[in-house]
Amino acid sequence: MLETGLINKQDLSELKNSLEHLDQKTFEEEIEIVAPFENYMDDAKNAPEIIKCECINLL
Repeated sequence: MLETGLINKQDLSELKNSLEHLDQKTFEEEIEIVAPFENYMDDAKNAPEIIKCECINLL
C-alpha cells in the first residue's frame, strides 16, 4: 500500500500511535462480543501488537 501511494508513513505513524494508546480492556471485551472462531482467537487478541510491530518495521 505504501508503494501504490494509498497510505504514507504519516498514516503508519498515526496508526502505531493509536494502537499504543488502545484501551486493551475494552478491546478484549469487544473481541469477546465478536467471538471469532477459536482457532483465530489468539490472532484476534494479538492483532494490535502484530499491527504495531509491522508499522514499526515499515517506518
